[in-house]
Amino acid sequence: MIAHIAGILESTEQNNIIVDVNGVGYEITATANVLTSLPREGEFVKVYTYHQVREDGVALYGFASRAEKDIFESLISVSGIGAKIAMGIIASIEKERLVNAIMTNDLVTLTALPGIGKKTAERLILELKDKIGKLSPISLTVTATAQNTRDAISALTQLGYNSREVAKVMAQIEAEITPELSVEAIIKKALKSL
Repeated sequence: MIAHIAGILESTEQNNIIVDVNGVGYEITATANVLTSLPREGEFVKVYTYHQVREDGVALYGFASRAEKDIFESLISVSGIGAKIAMGIIASIEKERLVNAIMTNDLVTLTALPGIGKKTAERLILELKDKIGKLSPISLTVTATAQNTRDAISALTQLGYNSREVAKVMAQIEAEITPELSVEAIIKKALKSL
C-alpha cells in the first residue's frame, strides 16, 4: 500500500493532482481539503493516500491528513459506499459534523449528503458508530495540528524561506508538533532548524 506521497506538485486539475516523485508522476484524486491547501506548481507537497486496487483498475485517493484518510477508509467499509461516494461525503461535510451526525443518529444530516439515502444512512450509523467514535478525538486533534502546521508553513514562506526547505524542516520536527502548540510555537521550532 502507498500510505503517502511526497514530491513536487506537477499539475492540478478539477479533482486530481499529479505529484512527481523522482521522475514518476502519481495521479491522485484529491479531496477539497487537499486542493485548497496546495502550494504552487513546482513546489514540494505531501499527500496522505489510499491505494485502491480493483479488477477494473488502480487508483490513488489523496487526503490532507491521516484523520481524513481514516474517515474515508471507515466510509468505504460500509456496504454500498464506494470511493467516489466517500470522496463526495468528505467534500460536502466537515469531519467533525460527520462524526457528530453518526454518533447522534442524525438521519437528516446524513441523508442530505450526496449519494446517501435513508437506508444507507442507517447502515452508516449501524456499522460506523463504534468505529468512528474511536476516530473522533483523533480526527479533531489531527485536524487542529494539521491546520496549525499549514499556517506555520504559509507564514514561513511569506517570510521568504524556500518552500522546499520549509517542508523538509517540518518533516524533521513533525514528531514534536502537538495539538497544544500554537502556530507561533511551530514557527519558532522551525526557525531553529532553518
